[in-house]
Amino acid sequence: MKNTVIIALSFILSASCFAEIGTTPEAAEKLNFIWRSREISVNVNRMSSSDYFEYLNNNEEGAYYYISADQTPGTVPLYRLYHSGLDDYMTSTRTDELGYALDITLGYAYTNQLPGTVEITRWYDSSSDDHAIRRPGEAAPDFGSYTAQNLPDTVYGYPRYGLSDSADMLSLTGGGVEIKSNKAAGGAIFSWMYGGKEFININDYGRQLQAAYFAPHTEGEVTWATNPTEAGSRWTFSTYGDDRKQGSPIITATNVGLTQITRAVPLDFTQNESFGGGVYNPIIWPTASLGKDITLDYNGMGAVAKYETHLRVPADVGAGAWHEIPTAYMTGDFTRFWTYNAETSALALVTPASNTGGLYQAGPDFDGIHYGGVIISLPGDNTAMGVYAVSLEKGGSMTHMNLYNFTGIGGGGNPLNNATAKWAVGTGGFGFDDDYEYIFTTWVICGTLAEVTAHMDSLYVQGAIGAPRATPIDPNNTHHADTREDAVVFKPSTGVWQGSHNQPTPDYITGATTSESSAFGTSGDTPLVGDVDGDGLDDIVTVHPAGNYNWSASHTTDADRNGAGEMVGGSADSILTGFGTVSGSLGHFLADVTGDGIDDAVTINNGLNWYCKPSTEGVGFDATTSVQGPSQWGLPGDIVFVGDFNGDGYADTAVWRPSNAYWYIKKSGPGGLGTGGTVQGAFGLPNSDDIPMVGDVNGDGRTDGIIVRPSGDDLTWIAGFADATGKIDWATGEHNSLVAFGTTNDAPIVADINGDGRVDIGYISDNGSGQLLWKFALTNEEGGFTAFAMVSALFGDTGDVPLIGQLDYVDVRISSISTSGAGMVIEWEPSISNRLYTVNWNTNLVTGDFLPLETDIESPQNSYTDTVHEAENQCFYNVEIQ
Repeated sequence: MKNTVIIALSFILSASCFAEIGTTPEAAEKLNFIWRSREISVNVNRMSSSDYFEYLNNNEEGAYYYISADQTPGTVPLYRLYHSGLDDYMTSTRTDELGYALDITLGYAYTNQLPGTVEITRWYDSSSDDHAIRRPGEAAPDFGSYTAQNLPDTVYGYPRYGLSDSADMLSLTGGGVEIKSNKAAGGAIFSWMYGGKEFININDYGRQLQAAYFAPHTEGEVTWATNPTEAGSRWTFSTYGDDRKQGSPIITATNVGLTQITRAVPLDFTQNESFGGGVYNPIIWPTASLGKDITLDYNGMGAVAKYETHLRVPADVGAGAWHEIPTAYMTGDFTRFWTYNAETSALALVTPASNTGGLYQAGPDFDGIHYGGVIISLPGDNTAMGVYAVSLEKGGSMTHMNLYNFTGIGGGGNPLNNATAKWAVGTGGFGFDDDYEYIFTTWVICGTLAEVTAHMDSLYVQGAIGAPRATPIDPNNTHHADTREDAVVFKPSTGVWQGSHNQPTPDYITGATTSESSAFGTSGDTPLVGDVDGDGLDDIVTVHPAGNYNWSASHTTDADRNGAGEMVGGSADSILTGFGTVSGSLGHFLADVTGDGIDDAVTINNGLNWYCKPSTEGVGFDATTSVQGPSQWGLPGDIVFVGDFNGDGYADTAVWRPSNAYWYIKKSGPGGLGTGGTVQGAFGLPNSDDIPMVGDVNGDGRTDGIIVRPSGDDLTWIAGFADATGKIDWATGEHNSLVAFGTTNDAPIVADINGDGRVDIGYISDNGSGQLLWKFALTNEEGGFTAFAMVSALFGDTGDVPLIGQLDYVDVRISSISTSGAGMVIEWEPSISNRLYTVNWNTNLVTGDFLPLETDIESPQNSYTDTVHEAENQCFYNVEIQ
């Protein structure tokens, strides 16, 4: 079985060479709103409504869910029940709840968790016998003592945001730019601030900075369009009120370093009526997705952002489709329009017609621009925004670029009369396969007009191309990029190891044993997990006391090539003999001290003398490498850690001192263990019961300090973020807020269970029946801890040693396609040791077969030059792990 298949597209000539694919408009689905209101005369009597006018008769509390308007496979009725004796309305999946009778059917909830949906739950106030529909993470309603309650059956819906259409903005700052993406509207960018100036017009959900897809169709005498939009539908005028605004449901919204990642299940924008929709009934494309990966301060260039549009079409659609990748609607004071050719450094002032559809088109078929962009500036040209793109013919993503000057749309009081300037990068004219996610790359730039064109010149000189790519969609999630950490237990009584591969949302940890080793290790051994052979899978390691310590590693394999590692056990694949003294030992770690991506053995001998024995790629523990150390660090009574506190790729040594709550960090570097200087700072309470832990909490690539503090019966959590020097300090550094999660009877643990680059807080406890109960609460995008137990599972038995590891490969992907004098150069990442790669080629993604160009390519080689197919109209490539 293939481990991964990632496809990149390289277009040599016209995009119109793509094959046309058929249409399936039935993929569109009509939705109902579920609103929540409160009876005017009785504060605690709440009810759910799918009728907007009924909802308006009460105190309005806003929109809570979208669910299907029609019963289809995979849905069940969601009812509103009524208890006349209690005068209480209840949302339920059943009609036989004690004392309640069926009132109305609100719509049809989903029995399986589709992308973008969450579990529908309800509140219950025992003092007034009142029920109210609930969203996950929502604060308890006013006027009562409400507690969360599950419905009789687990069902799902697309969550909404109460009375606000901008309740949850995701912010990111870099290169002087601050962006804010609206989770209530598919993650579209609602704000782009630079130099104190707002660039984005947000008057309705057709504006913002976002991606869109448009495919006109005619069947017989009926003409309709597939028009998914990242932000939402056209029924979003300010005159309608936020509780009727139809925003696209969000799937993912997260920041990783300077990159913001969002995905949405798009609503249809223009032709809701074609599918029975309208102002009270959105139309969704549940198998589609639209979104972005936007990286600020691209290559350290300041106000330059790399913008990757991610698109999965809602169904197989025809060759007339086109896509905005992306588009931006700017405030109406931007009135000067420009094109720029980076090949010739030619800047041209253009004048789109000033009307409802004023348009100027640029690009290879209009003015010969293959490398360059379009720009819109304020009068005086001291503030401008532009977009840079490369044509398909030159290996980029763009077929055309548009400039619009909308001075008014519609008439009367329609808020679309609000003037706006628009730029767009388009691609299209070809059919897309809904089995793939397509990725298109452009660069968004702001500054003065001169700065914008200078940045475009720099991108041209750098060879920024933005080759389009396509990634196959795997509905079973067997070939996804898995960065989620997995649960592992070691059973001292038998020496058996068990692993539970973490799954995608919503479950993450499931408790299912997906890998089990033969006996490896005995009672009294210290069990560890880490990637000691550099193949991308964490191995199981035992450290056995025998005079000095003997280290043994059983290398995890992927024999069935499905991307999920299997722990083997039995005999050792690599060993270290006599590394570390038993007398006075203070601990053992696996960590990448040498910065080569491979975990090395670290031991701490008497007197807090630290030693490192480097591992070797493809070998594991290696008797031939030189021991690093001793590096003395710490005092008796200190608590020891390793972690990359300054984010330079080299694991550092650290101690936390209970007497003064100081973190003392001795950094590693190219010179080896402990050679990178020292920093110190206070975080925690001196002479207290504080429990220190470490992990990257805010996703910046640096290990942070975490304090778990017993408070009464509760465990409270707070993190101090390491700065660029690795220092953790309450007085001078940043930290998140104190959160209670778990009890003093629980064992705290941290792990990145959802794969977003930030560790989540958790605890392990005995469930009373001899099993280990794991519970985690997800860390938010800003590195804030949450107190809501999002996921839990039973895994392992009392007496087992719980551990965290990475048992899955992170998928290989094509990172770039470029041209050279010899041909097309295909590069991929990562290049995993002991794995062979095949590069395949195809001229037609829809009907053709991939043919191997080269097999048995061995790491560290991570590129291949195709010297045969430069003259083809279009080329597709994929890379497989053999």
